[in-house]
Amino acid sequence: MKIKFLIVLGILWAFTSSAKKYQTDYEVFAADPAFNVSEVPEKWKNESAVILAKKTYQYYPESKNTQGLKIESVRYRIKIQDKAAADFFASFYYRQFNGSEVKSKWEDSIRIVLIKHDGKETTISTENALEAEAKDVPDFFLSKYESARKYRKVAIPGIEPGDILDFAYLNNQYYFNYWGINYPIVYELLQYEYPVIYQQFNFKIHDEKFVNAISMNGAPSLTKMESDEKHMVWYQITDKNRDAEKGTRWLYELRDLPAFKFLVVVPGDKFEIHSDKPGEVMDRLPLSVLKKKIASRIQWSVSYYLIAREVNDRIREFHKDVTDKNELSKLIYYYTRQTLYADLQYDYRNTDSNKRSTDQSFCSIMKNLCEKYDIPFEVELTTTRGYCEIRDVFKLDELIFFVKMNNQIVLPLVSPWSKPDDRLSALEGMEYISIDLDKKDKDQDTTIHVLPVTTAKDNLFKFDLGVKFNPEMDMTNIDRTGTARGIARSGFSSEVLLHYLWSESDNSTFGGHSPEAKRSYAATAKAEKARQKDEWENSQRKAFLEQAKDRLKEDFADLDSLYESVIVKDGRGVDNPDLIVRDKFTVNNHLKKVGQNYSFDLGSLIGEQVDLSEKEKERTNNIWFAYARTLETNIVLTIPEGYTVKGIESLNMNVDNSTGSFTSKATVNGNELSVHVAKIYKGNYFPVSDWSKVVDFVDAAYKFSQAKVILAKK
Repeated sequence: MKIKFLIVLGILWAFTSSAKKYQTDYEVFAADPAFNVSEVPEKWKNESAVILAKKTYQYYPESKNTQGLKIESVRYRIKIQDKAAADFFASFYYRQFNGSEVKSKWEDSIRIVLIKHDGKETTISTENALEAEAKDVPDFFLSKYESARKYRKVAIPGIEPGDILDFAYLNNQYYFNYWGINYPIVYELLQYEYPVIYQQFNFKIHDEKFVNAISMNGAPSLTKMESDEKHMVWYQITDKNRDAEKGTRWLYELRDLPAFKFLVVVPGDKFEIHSDKPGEVMDRLPLSVLKKKIASRIQWSVSYYLIAREVNDRIREFHKDVTDKNELSKLIYYYTRQTLYADLQYDYRNTDSNKRSTDQSFCSIMKNLCEKYDIPFEVELTTTRGYCEIRDVFKLDELIFFVKMNNQIVLPLVSPWSKPDDRLSALEGMEYISIDLDKKDKDQDTTIHVLPVTTAKDNLFKFDLGVKFNPEMDMTNIDRTGTARGIARSGFSSEVLLHYLWSESDNSTFGGHSPEAKRSYAATAKAEKARQKDEWENSQRKAFLEQAKDRLKEDFADLDSLYESVIVKDGRGVDNPDLIVRDKFTVNNHLKKVGQNYSFDLGSLIGEQVDLSEKEKERTNNIWFAYARTLETNIVLTIPEGYTVKGIESLNMNVDNSTGSFTSKATVNGNELSVHVAKIYKGNYFPVSDWSKVVDFVDAAYKFSQAKVILAKK
């Protein structure tokens, strides 16, 4: 379970304008009946742990002289009920805070108290806490919906079942940048991997500010409380007796679990969408009003005019006779891609250079060029599957901009291997709206459209493997060709093409030249540029092979040697839809001697498969797959002379239902064992009522991955 581990608790704030600082007098462990509870309801006696109480505060003071200050605190009280929970919380993680104007008498502004089952309390010192990277922090402790932060890790010695962990921390953060004060959206989940007896969220906001809030998926709504501070507005959410969530795999938490979304906006902010009355909560706006607010806040950048001009020059130079609008649309896209990412291939002094466009600047370039060629053009806006629908946006940076060119959907250009017909799994089936930028504050069309959803046939991941053994029977030689199409190609490209020299291929395919080609240099400078180019290209070829090894190790932990890795097709064009890569390598632990015979891990050749635990098979949440797809593996194993293969009956399976399928068939023809395997995800979303069907085909795939065949001596 991934929860947003942010916020605040039990503090009183006072502002002294002359000092321009906040002095904080508080006692986070102040008396609170909810934090006196020690017993767990009978229905949760078998849970690993129970959150007895959770309480948070967020405090947004007056904007003047505070540089976007937000003060946060949080307190948890958790009952440990079994060894698994004791082992988990024995390593405790918390965010590493920066320097703070908030006075704290605790180390790191955090206090951790272990309460033994006999009532004895021990305060845990953080003096020897270690730094930890976010990637190593368990999900429970992560600040999921905030920007990445550093963490610290401290041991909780002696923690055991029956104990209570009572911890709280305090932090302040400043949200001031070049554009002004820009607070982040607060997402709070109300359901976790552990059940909760009581939880409360408090927000205190200066009455000059605007407030946006939406409760989602059955969460309670904000309640306006009687504030005890002048010019401060107080909102609160209280939630009780919330069961643990069951089923965190294939889950978009904000789309399925009870949660709320909260945003504070300062006066004069031109880039956010907010109510018209300070201090009052804005829920969902009528779509017509929302679209008007969005259109009036979009700012097109003129900095990409030069890129549009360069793209236009190339089209006129190399394709001046092209008049078909579909062909022109493709050329506009391809030359924009090449121009935006040219520095990845030609900045020999800085290989980390990564000029990229945002989705909004991409739309700006496309708009400029489509107007030049009289190509029908629309700006479209949507959101991602994991967060919210378009009608629930609070900030412009929640929006994804894309375009329609000649009535064809063209999603944002996000990499050197993006194509105009690409689809993104995060956007499938999402609602989108068209924005007429010429209307600005005028009424907009309120029609809602829906982005298409691809099928399993559209998205293919296929591996063809030739398997042979060396004469000593201690090494396995594999010749593997991987083919990726559709959304599968997009993800695979980032693993395969990062160090691929694609720019010259673009020049030969579409016509063009490198940025260096049109520049004049003295002879010595030109020679130096050529030397740098050769040196850089050699380094990229080496990096390509190293990346290939890392990629193969994900499927073959026992990789011994990589002999060859070749891009057969780069899949970067509409007329070149498949990415195909061929790898030749050896592995050293798939074949094991058993007496005079050998056991071979054939099932593992399809890659690691999901092993669902018994706990995971009990699910209460809907199923959100990334996208529908077909995963196909074809294996041809050469049977060594003097041996016969046994155990192929375990390789034949057939599970097929409305959510997916897993089929495999093995045959022997002469000295070759041929195995065809196909795993199909038939959609990207299914209701929880279909979970048992998903379990059936997922379990079948895992069972196959564990299968072995015996090479028996004749």
